Order: sequence, then C-alpha cells, then structure tokens
Amino acid sequence: MFANIFTLDNTQLVINVLSIMAFVMSAFLSVSKFLSARRNIKIVIYDYSQPLGTVQFFIHFQNMASSNVSIQSISIIENEREYPCELIPKIRGSDSELLKSTDFPIFLCPDQGYLCFLEFVSCRDIQLVPGKKVDLRIYSNRGPINRSVTLGNTSHYLHIQH
Repeated sequence: MFANIFTLDNTQLVINVLSIMAFVMSAFLSVSKFLSARRNIKIVIYDYSQPLGTVQFFIHFQNMASSNVSIQSISIIENEREYPCELIPKIRGSDSELLKSTDFPIFLCPDQGYLCFLEFVSCRDIQLVPGKKVDLRIYSNRGPINRSVTLGNTSHYLHIQH
C-alpha cells in the first residue's frame, strides 16, 4: 500500500515543493527584516511658536525601526533653503514658564520615543499656520531622513498665558 506513495516521482515532487516553500519563506523574512530595519522615524508636532523670527517646536520623535538611531541635527527645509536647529540647549522664559531646548545627539532605541523642544533661529521667511506642511531633514547615523509634518492647531506648551 505504501509502496505506491514513496515512488521516485512523488519524492522529487515533495522535495521541490519544500524547496519552493523554503525560498518563499526566506524571501518573506528578508523583506520583513529590510522593512523593519530601514530608517523610519515618526514625527508629531504638538505645538509651535514663532517669537522674534525664531521657530519653536514641541515635537515627538518615535523610532519605528528595529535598530538604534542617533539624531545629530534637524533642519527645516523651506523654499529649497535649510534652517538648522540650535544644537546647544537654550533656556527661555522664567520661573513657571521655563522652556529648555534639547541636547544633541538624540539616541533612540527601537520603538523608543522622545519628546523635546526645538528652536530654529533666523526663520523670518517661514510662516507657521494650521494645515501647513513643514518639511524636516533629520541627520542621523543612518543618513539623512526627510519627513513632512502637517501642523495642527497650536497648543498650550509654547503659548502660556499670564
């Protein structure tokens, strides 16, 4: 009864099917690893302000990749011009309204997020309004990453009222 099942043709067919399945699984795992390891940072801007020709963001970075990323600097790209953020922390305000911009570099492990204040100086040409798309270039240890973020309404983080 089993003699008919274990013929040379059936054995070769099983080997061929298993080879194809192994190839498909290998290709799937390779694509999956590539997609999870690529440069993938999610950005949300919670608040923004424009005092005296500077641009200030209260921003959240989320590393969506499966490998670490180090952010060395960030720039706003507006009309093909680059406006880099301040790399040295600045303290603005007084007492209960004190804000401190972030320290660079920013290190993010896989799936880690980071909330911070960023400041860009000499940005008089940039107008920030709800619905505007802001183009950012993130300089990282894995190369530059370009992201566009649409601004929502302003919040209370950078607009403290007395």
